[in-house]
Amino acid sequence: MSLTYSPYLAFSVPWGSDAGSIPHIAYETVSLSGMVMPASKRRIRPLYAIRLDQQRNLHVLFDVPQGAAPAERQYRLMRFDNQGNFINQLDISIEAQNIRMWHIVDFQPDHQDGLYLLEVLETNQGEMVHRLRRLNPLGDELWTRTAPLNYRELDFENLAGKFEYLIVPDQDTLFLPTRYPEQGLGRFDVSTGKLISVHKWDGPSTRITAGLPNEVYYSGFVDDALGQRYVLVRQNVISGYRSIIESEIQALQDLAGVDAFGNIYPRIFEGIARLSATGELEWQGHVYGVVARADDNHLFVGSRVDREETTINLEVEHYDNSGNKLETLHFELPREQLPIPEDIPRLVAVDSKSMFYLHTGETDRQGGTMFVFTSEGHLQTILPLNETDSSGQPLFDKVNQHLLPIESRVGSPSMFEVDQLGNVYIPLSDPEGFKVVRLQPNNK
Repeated sequence: MSLTYSPYLAFSVPWGSDAGSIPHIAYETVSLSGMVMPASKRRIRPLYAIRLDQQRNLHVLFDVPQGAAPAERQYRLMRFDNQGNFINQLDISIEAQNIRMWHIVDFQPDHQDGLYLLEVLETNQGEMVHRLRRLNPLGDELWTRTAPLNYRELDFENLAGKFEYLIVPDQDTLFLPTRYPEQGLGRFDVSTGKLISVHKWDGPSTRITAGLPNEVYYSGFVDDALGQRYVLVRQNVISGYRSIIESEIQALQDLAGVDAFGNIYPRIFEGIARLSATGELEWQGHVYGVVARADDNHLFVGSRVDREETTINLEVEHYDNSGNKLETLHFELPREQLPIPEDIPRLVAVDSKSMFYLHTGETDRQGGTMFVFTSEGHLQTILPLNETDSSGQPLFDKVNQHLLPIESRVGSPSMFEVDQLGNVYIPLSDPEGFKVVRLQPNNK
């Protein structure tokens, strides 16, 4: 694979209350299992979903005030141009009465400075409601559709089905896909919100994405003379014609997008890959932490993990603020010091003295361990962050004291986005604010 990608800081928005800032602070997490009640809770900084329009402007959505009840809460949309400059922000209201729960399931730009919202609401009487609506650039409703939430049948006219996301490839197209209780895709008129057509197919499929006009992509499972495997399916929703694309990789269940050249981008474990229009693997990148150093905006990307008999090794690539690769650094973590021997270490910070902070082994019940290295790869400090109270309940005070003040958190691959030029966008949060790193192909 000769194709390479270089990282650039696409934009950075600080935490704060001023215009163009995000008024959010670190919050306490809830146990993933729901069964562990730690004596002190882990605090983390928020991460936000990002969306791209056809001009490659970036859209970020978050709630204000942070964690408020529906009646007092709004959602704020912030837009940045493709050079990272702040364009504007828009506050979105619930536009409904007697609501005790309001959740935006997905949002997508309409490519005309407006917005589509897929929402779930709960009334004060306990009724669950699906809502699909379009807002203009001022936040006013152009149209809205509502219906009682119903997962038992698929009926796009009445918004019945399990809807998890929207597909809006251009200003003339709005798709609403579902995988349960059946595979299907509803197409709605962008001007009126009326249902135009319904498309269904046999066999299980995974997350759908759109390519050329009227074409969608998803993965399917086949079992034939060539054996059992996952393939990509390209389907024209007008004619119904389907073509099968054999893929060099099998991690095809979460497609991030298709660019203007027909290249396909599946999200993979700890990263993302690029396939040609005919399924050849052209590039794959793994991400084990990203740090944008505050002093000079140099970027450090944890890009490779190797497991040896006595160590787990993390490779970190160092880039300047113009995307030029300066060096590749190597850090060896002794297995006997790891709280979970097979866990993957992640780069969480790089300070002004070029000390590198790696973190591993965190769970619901323990804070993990932080390893501090010099840029030459010499291990300087091992800082266990695990502790319990007198009754044996986990404490996260050491995590909040030592890790939180320096931590750079990267969104999971499910949050990675792709634009029409094949650039990949990765959200992260750090002590300065919320940031997005753009991975840009060096040769197309």
